[in-house]
Amino acid sequence: MKNSLTNYYGLGSSLLSDFFNMDSNSIVDAAMDSYKFRTDVDERDDSYIITAAVPGLGKKDIKVEVLHDKVIIEGSKKINDKMNSEIKREFAVYSNIDPDSASASVKDGILTVTVPKKAKKRKLLKIE
Repeated sequence: MKNSLTNYYGLGSSLLSDFFNMDSNSIVDAAMDSYKFRTDVDERDDSYIITAAVPGLGKKDIKVEVLHDKVIIEGSKKINDKMNSEIKREFAVYSNIDPDSASASVKDGILTVTVPKKAKKRKLLKIE
């Protein structure tokens, strides 16, 4: 009965059935599964490159926010008078990044976000 109910509403077997069959530690992840979209993160020596499939969304439909410890990608598009399509994905960043130098572009349904890393500074201490 549970599977036919979730399929009837077009949610597949992921959101509702996962919600009712999960342990309490995974509630956030399961709730977010239905909103995830295809992404790829490439870490290079000097930057992170995040590519995301955003078919049907243009630059006016997408918002990218780069903070000191995360990158947030959001998108929204009105389908008709009663429906909106929305996406959101957050990426935790565990190295020192430069949000002011980040850039983003979208072409042919692919969003590319470039987040430069800050140069690691070394300091030679004088022993007294």
